[in-house]
Parts: sequence; C-alpha cells; structure tokens
Amino acid sequence: QTDPSAAVCIADNRKPMYFHAELSEEDAKQVSAGDSAQVVLHGGKLSFENCRIDAVVKQSGGTYTAIVPLESGEYLSGDIGELRIQATAEESSICVPSSAIQGGGNSKYLYVLKEEEGFLGEEYRAERVEVTTGKSNDSMTSLSSSGLSDGDKVICTDKKLTDGKTVRIIHN
Repeated sequence: QTDPSAAVCIADNRKPMYFHAELSEEDAKQVSAGDSAQVVLHGGKLSFENCRIDAVVKQSGGTYTAIVPLESGEYLSGDIGELRIQATAEESSICVPSSAIQGGGNSKYLYVLKEEEGFLGEEYRAERVEVTTGKSNDSMTSLSSSGLSDGDKVICTDKKLTDGKTVRIIHN
C-alpha cells in the first residue's frame, strides 16, 4: 500500500499480482471463491482466460471485492480492467419463484397444482414436493434436485397450504 498523496510510488511487479473487482451486493450473490472468470485489460488487448476467484470480500458501504490472481503478463500494478463471469446453471436445473419455496435447512419444499375430475367438474389441489435448492437471487431460485415434472404448475401464495388441500385458481 502506498500513500495516495505521494509524488512517486514504486510498485513491486513480482508474482503473484492480484486483480480486484468491485461488485454490487446483487452481483456478489452470484459469485463465490473458486468460480471461473476472465480478466480483460488494456481495453481488450490483454485477456486472461480461466482465472479462479480467490475470495469475495465484503467492504464497508455494502460493496464487495472479488480477488483474482493473475499470471505474469504485460501489465502494471494499477492497470484498469474488467472482470467477466459467466453464470451458468446445470442443464437439469429448474428455476422457480423464490416465494414458492417453503421450509428451511435441509427440509425445503413447494406445492404444485394437481388437477382432478370432481363431482362438480375440474377441481384443484395442492401437492407437496420436496426440493433441494441451488443458487438464488431475490426473485428466482434454481432447484438442484426436485420431484417436479414437465408441465407442473408451482403454487405461489401467502396462504397456508397443506398436502392435498383443495385450492381455487384466481386469474388476475
């Protein structure tokens, strides 16, 4: 570290060098140590592929810093660059509204809408499905394991549900 008011600073350019990227709180939720990233310097003229994020550190003021070690190259301490991260999900993962997930710890579940033919015609009931959650943000959560099938309709409500409870569909 150097004094920002110093007229001359000498930097040690020996390995390892670290790239620090400022992240918003929302971005930091999607990034973790060990994730693969790309660091681009000099307006795209110098690129480091397949870098690994060493750490994501919370700073004062609600921001975060991702720390990425760089291999040697034609750059100097203080160069400005860009951190690129591609968020991917597993092919088999399903995303559902976060508000649909209930329970906590290792016992998470949601309810899906099941249609049956009743005495007065079509009836609907809630069926509990155990799930294992993956990454999430404020609005959506990926499921790394679930009993959901194609075409299942996930129920999002603030009403108390139980397995087998009869429900009504309200169209807005």
